[in-house]
Amino acid sequence: MCGRYLLTHSAADIAAFFRALPVAATSFAQGENISPTQQILVVTGGDELQLTTMRWGMFPRWSTSVKNGRPIINARSETVTQKPMFRDLIRTNRCVVPASGYYEWPKSRPPRSKPIEISFDGDEPLAMAGLWDTTLNSHRLEERTCVIITTDPATEIAEIHDRMPALLTRSEVNVWLDKSTSVADAVNLLRPWHYDRLAIHDTAHRKTTTGSCDTDKRGLGQQLDLWEDL
Repeated sequence: MCGRYLLTHSAADIAAFFRALPVAATSFAQGENISPTQQILVVTGGDELQLTTMRWGMFPRWSTSVKNGRPIINARSETVTQKPMFRDLIRTNRCVVPASGYYEWPKSRPPRSKPIEISFDGDEPLAMAGLWDTTLNSHRLEERTCVIITTDPATEIAEIHDRMPALLTRSEVNVWLDKSTSVADAVNLLRPWHYDRLAIHDTAHRKTTTGSCDTDKRGLGQQLDLWEDL
């Protein structure tokens, strides 16, 4: 599961890296502790790539428990073409969630422990494959929401967790977001990360700051069990 991540790059940096049209003036989550249900930066395709915002966490269109239910935050790459919630979206509504890194809690650690941070070795942002949809929120108003796709872990991540976000290279982003890319070719991109460049940092000794990897108001210092993975 990918349930928390960080974004320390600016929106301008993200737009420049992906060569995307910049996001219109709006608020979005940024910093070291981005969590489900927040408005996040997302890159979508079209004639030109666009940087926009969506809410992280999706309810099925047929759901009757939007107000009190738990949103789906991840989609498994192995079943994304089979699940009714995603099998149409994989054809038409692919997106990329940019991140400066993401967090994972080793299963061997006790509850309320600090996580491991995974990023690229360098300043390049991660490109996490995702899907988006227009769904009804708790006020029965339409809004765009998204999920992050997960896959089997890279070799160096397997010791930490049995899942990781499906990461794309910069060139793969264009293929993933191209609406002419077939479902089969798109799904083929959702393989475990097999390149070098992953940097792994233990946050156990990181100094506490607002919005950091500690037991703050959003509870990053505890393992996630409040969100759904499908």
